[in-house]
Amino acid sequence: EWGGRDESFERSVALVRHLVEIGKTVVLIGPLPAPHFNVPERWSRQQLRAGQAMESMTLSITSQRQQRVVHDGLLAALSSQITARQVVVMDPMARLCDAAGCRLIESGVSYFRDTAHLSQAGALLFTADFASALQALKN
Repeated sequence: EWGGRDESFERSVALVRHLVEIGKTVVLIGPLPAPHFNVPERWSRQQLRAGQAMESMTLSITSQRQQRVVHDGLLAALSSQITARQVVVMDPMARLCDAAGCRLIESGVSYFRDTAHLSQAGALLFTADFASALQALKN
């Protein structure tokens, strides 16, 4: 379990700080939920076993704890740059997850095309987030 800062973490923070120092605004995109399985494939198997269509599939929020620890660590390390609007944060987990879990499939639509990549429907969930981030870059 990751509980501190490793070399990759420190390099990421240093890169963002360097970009800010040379006058760039950085868009920091947080992690997606990490199911660690092929979502459409598992969904198909579960529907076959159940003998009926399944409209949704969620992932336990506790299984995503590690993702949040790393993300929250980055936010803490870059808090002054975020406050100064030099770093714009997009948080995909905030859009896909709540206290009950992370939505992988909703209303019969998969948000993932495999183990770690969004489907077109999943990507479209972030249209407003990207528009907001790009607007922040203009200001």
